[in-house]
Amino acid sequence: MKLRLLQATAFLALAFAFVIPAKADAKPQNLLKDFNQDRKTDILWYQPSSGRVNAWLLDGTKVVSNPDLSWNVPGDSGWEIKGTGDFNQDGKTDILWYQPSSGRVNAWLLDGTKVVSNPDLSWKVPGDSGWEIKGTGDFNQDGKTDILWYQPSSGRVNAWLLDGTKVVSNPDLSWNVPGDSGWEIKGTGDFNQDGKTDILWYQPSSGRVNTWLLNGTKVVSNPDLSWKVPGDSGWEIKGTGDFNQDGKTDILWYQPSSGRVNAWLLNGTKVVSNPDLSWKVPGDSGWEIVSR
Repeated sequence: MKLRLLQATAFLALAFAFVIPAKADAKPQNLLKDFNQDRKTDILWYQPSSGRVNAWLLDGTKVVSNPDLSWNVPGDSGWEIKGTGDFNQDGKTDILWYQPSSGRVNAWLLDGTKVVSNPDLSWKVPGDSGWEIKGTGDFNQDGKTDILWYQPSSGRVNAWLLDGTKVVSNPDLSWNVPGDSGWEIKGTGDFNQDGKTDILWYQPSSGRVNTWLLNGTKVVSNPDLSWKVPGDSGWEIKGTGDFNQDGKTDILWYQPSSGRVNAWLLNGTKVVSNPDLSWKVPGDSGWEIVSR
């Protein structure tokens, strides 16, 4: 049964949208996470207990519908959703999966919400290596989806530069951030409208939200955003998108205790407004926003 807003229990159907890497004539990288090809950001959700993967198809901050994807993956399989992208250059959003126990990295190639195929990427990374997938982007401006990795123990940030599902090279970014600094990578986007992928960071202890403005894999500057959100507020950053169709990266927030889903509408690193989305999803429903 497709998730619908459950009147009696106040639970909602869910889904979260992720990014399509920019083509030459497309919006900046990581703004479109679009499962119905209407060029509006959607939201991708996952419920490990049932294995269901669901998409909130949005019109701005209004949820229009919420279809399930055609395949399920039970949480006890060890597979985790790590982001979205376009891994076969067909202009349609695909889903990135990772299984730490085997080290396999896999892509669901989609046609809307239908899974067409699921090739593994050419390299593996065992979970006990300490490396974590933190999102996707285009770190060499070739219009193809790349993968962002982070190793808290060393502080290294690394990019898999891809040609489809083949890893071509894996340069480190120019700066390191040790895991014990309290900073966490929360997504990618384009925060200065230069058409290049940037990285979003958050430090719960201070509430600071920060961006690494990049030129490829080189960090050029790292401005804070204009608002702070202390970690003890219960709000969590769940990814990025473009929720008002102005071509600028916005930030997606979720508060499990209230079920509220909220968007920071940005002008660069300045928060202009922060509307709630039209549906709520209580944290105890078992649904998770699976975005970067």
